[in-house]
Amino acid sequence: LNHQLDKLYDLDATQAAERTLIHDNQLNLPDGAIGPYWNPPFFALLFAPLSVLPYERAWTIWCFFNLAAVAGAIVLLSRMLPPKWQYRGLVPLLLLFSPPFIQATGHGQNTGLSLLILTMAASLWRRNRPILAGAAIGLIFYKPQLGSVIASAMLLTIGWQALAGLALTGVTLLS
Repeated sequence: LNHQLDKLYDLDATQAAERTLIHDNQLNLPDGAIGPYWNPPFFALLFAPLSVLPYERAWTIWCFFNLAAVAGAIVLLSRMLPPKWQYRGLVPLLLLFSPPFIQATGHGQNTGLSLLILTMAASLWRRNRPILAGAAIGLIFYKPQLGSVIASAMLLTIGWQALAGLALTGVTLLS
């Protein structure tokens, strides 16, 4: 759907574009392995630069982007543990060899990005940076089921400052 944002939520147009992508790149996918775009429009902007590249190159770049995001999350998560290598070494071990990580990475999902955003928010929350924590959690609202739960917990524990950060991100993304 290059340059056709008006068709982003058009199920027929999305399915036709996905079928063309599957056919042109000789992807071995079962029938019905295509689906609608469920994210908010602003999230599509992240993929706009990739959409002009050949599929394989775009997928590879996205995969490396997600791996970089996971590496950032590992660093942040490790810093939350006592400074012994036995503890901090568990984070990459348990994460990188988990079936969900392997499946999400292999399927080009945005799980690495989601993990990094949630880890940033938790790290800022723990360091008593409520406005920045709220702003960070506002970024995860491309997955509202995650954003609403974490934002609710943050608002209950931190209060208006988290709401201010969340509002800042929300207004920015909506505009």
